[in-house]
Amino acid sequence: MLGSTSAQVKIIVYSDFACSFCVQFKESLGRIKNDFGEQVAIAFRHFPLNDVSLDAANASECAAEQGKFWEMHDLLFEDNKSGRLSKEQSKLDAISLGLDQEKFNQCLDGQKYNEKIVAAQEEAKSFNVNGTPTTFVNGEIVIGATPYEDVTAEDGQKIEGLKNIISRHLNDK
Repeated sequence: MLGSTSAQVKIIVYSDFACSFCVQFKESLGRIKNDFGEQVAIAFRHFPLNDVSLDAANASECAAEQGKFWEMHDLLFEDNKSGRLSKEQSKLDAISLGLDQEKFNQCLDGQKYNEKIVAAQEEAKSFNVNGTPTTFVNGEIVIGATPYEDVTAEDGQKIEGLKNIISRHLNDK
């Protein structure tokens, strides 16, 4: 979790490292943390949609063993953006993060966290999560790569941005 468990607003994000919309959404999450600081806590939950995603999810968990989940998280999304997302690239990312390579490779090659990842996916399905990214802000479901700021869709419909959704929850307290 990024932030304190006592934060006023708790955000749970179901995401997939191989999802292009999740790459876009990652930028909004960074802005949330910068703008709202300790008022928010962000929890990341895996929802891999293919084998490449599953390997990436395992890579992030293997990095977490060595205290580098969020750093690996950021690199995996960068790998997606540049078309390099793969198990081999994750191993190179681990080197760049200064992780114990032998420990990381054993963890990743052994798919140590498959059960945890599948359990997160099943949990998500029980909450009617069908795609990524899907976010819960203090229990309110937000589907898709919702922009940070409010926007107006092509049909004229106003779409509330994450900034206002979070502000609304902060004002509820």
